[in-house]
Amino acid sequence: ARQQMETEAVGETLVSSTWVYARRILAVYAALTAAAVAAIWLASGDAFGALGHALAAVSTGGFSSFDASLGHWGGGPAAVVLSFALLGAVALPLYHRAWHAGLWRAPLTRARDAELRLLLAATALTTLLLWLWMPAGAGVGDALLLAMSAQSTTGFALAPLATLDDASKLTLSAAM
Repeated sequence: ARQQMETEAVGETLVSSTWVYARRILAVYAALTAAAVAAIWLASGDAFGALGHALAAVSTGGFSSFDASLGHWGGGPAAVVLSFALLGAVALPLYHRAWHAGLWRAPLTRARDAELRLLLAATALTTLLLWLWMPAGAGVGDALLLAMSAQSTTGFALAPLATLDDASKLTLSAAM
């Protein structure tokens, strides 16, 4: 992770470079969390729920303040929460590098990152497998949200996992 930050200063001490790294990561985490709170609040209309779920999503903790997890809100707000959970699963130094690369080069910076490509490929593969094995009536969107939850390791759910077949449960376990 330290190599991803690409410290420019020559002769930095370990302490000063650690402080620089920590400040950069904190700034990225704070910005991502603030964006998550705002987006979830707009999608759900619940300020307290938005704060709790944003903190759990970006940190990939996956704790919900509702017994039904994200099933309490349904598809729209759940998709926003899980999108931020997936964004939280991306290495935070990548955001710093992309920001400093500039608006036009940022997508290229992200596309070169092997971890990000692997995360997206694993999410796509998990989505495909879940969609093939999930019960009738479950769409690609349901499979994608479950795959995003598994790949981000949050464990948020829209419905009780007991309703899934054994192949889907195995896929989710392997994806986490």
